[in-house]
Amino acid sequence: MSGRPYRFNEERAQEIIQKAKTGMTREALGREYGCKAQTIQRLLKRYHAPYVNMDRDFSVPSCNQHYFDKIDTANKAYFLGFLFADGCNVMEKYEVTLHLQSCDRPILEAFKKEINSTLEIKRQSKILPNGETHYYDILKICGKYLCTRLNGLGMTPRKSATIAFPKEGEVPHAFFRDFLRGYVDGNGSLGWDHARRKYEVSITSSKIFCQQYHDYILKELGINCRFYEYKSRGDKPYEDCVISRKVESFKLMDYLYGNSELYLQRKYEKYLIAYNEMNDTKIA
Repeated sequence: MSGRPYRFNEERAQEIIQKAKTGMTREALGREYGCKAQTIQRLLKRYHAPYVNMDRDFSVPSCNQHYFDKIDTANKAYFLGFLFADGCNVMEKYEVTLHLQSCDRPILEAFKKEINSTLEIKRQSKILPNGETHYYDILKICGKYLCTRLNGLGMTPRKSATIAFPKEGEVPHAFFRDFLRGYVDGNGSLGWDHARRKYEVSITSSKIFCQQYHDYILKELGINCRFYEYKSRGDKPYEDCVISRKVESFKLMDYLYGNSELYLQRKYEKYLIAYNEMNDTKIA
């Protein structure tokens, strides 16, 4: 091994790694070996070994580990899409996190109930550059099997610039619109402003995901998208995949949100505005 030296010799380092693999937390290891938890964490990262944080063994299952074994319901497909968009799979801790602004908390509560999670949804805040306080809610779901299964489905660590559709057959065609609705709810935008004549459905994702998304809706709905490439987060390429024609925007909204039971409320309300205008009627 090369790089920054540690206070532990190779024999002691391997001893610590083995204890970490049994689920001993970095804090407990720090107490045992007379050092800070961060020192243990650096050592384990150096050896690419999983570690457990904050005296809570996140490798111990906190939910239904087999929920995503078979995507055989609309809800499973929707939540998989939402995780693909907004979730974070931390394989070192066997932990999946989902951060949403606090107004979207009902989706977290629905997912927590659906997956039988025993962990609580936590609220945090941060101060924005303009001085305002932004509140957001966090749900963690934990367990080695679940994280490994999601990784196999395509929800890999640091996925933003590399995410792609699940492998063919993982999400049945009957539920694929639910998967896409989950993705759009998590990482998309709906615009319907008659006064400004702005009608738009867009997603931001990796180049490969945007291309697969375009190919799918072209085949299913006959709709073409426009692509806008940009770079961020370390100059990795991203794309916006945009539909900005009124009739086609509504057609996609209706495909995604029509007769659906699970959705982000604020985006569903945009769909209702579009539906009422296009059909000259009123639904709620």
